[in-house]
Amino acid sequence: MFLFKLKMTAAVVAATVAMSGSCWFTLQARADKPPKAKSEAPAKPGKPAAVDPLSAEQFAKTLALIKPQPGESKWTEIPWLLSVHDARVKAAAEGKPIFIWSSGGALPLGTC
Repeated sequence: MFLFKLKMTAAVVAATVAMSGSCWFTLQARADKPPKAKSEAPAKPGKPAAVDPLSAEQFAKTLALIKPQPGESKWTEIPWLLSVHDARVKAAAEGKPIFIWSSGGALPLGTC
């Protein structure tokens, strides 16, 4: 049993080293050849390449595409409580459980 575990551990380590090594070579190969810019005129060092500005119509269309549409984010329609105490009082009065949503330190509902 010990020999089997030793062989499996060695195989896993070898596979991990092989996979991480192949990614490293791939990233280095990509770094050697930077992508070519789409514009004909190369950008000067320290200055960004020229970008065509959006017209008012293009901006309105783009804004309509990326802005959340009505009914798309149902969670925003829920009357969330920001105080745990208030939530406990309301849950006790209604006989319902509490759902606590935490997003790893970020504020999912915005700042108070």
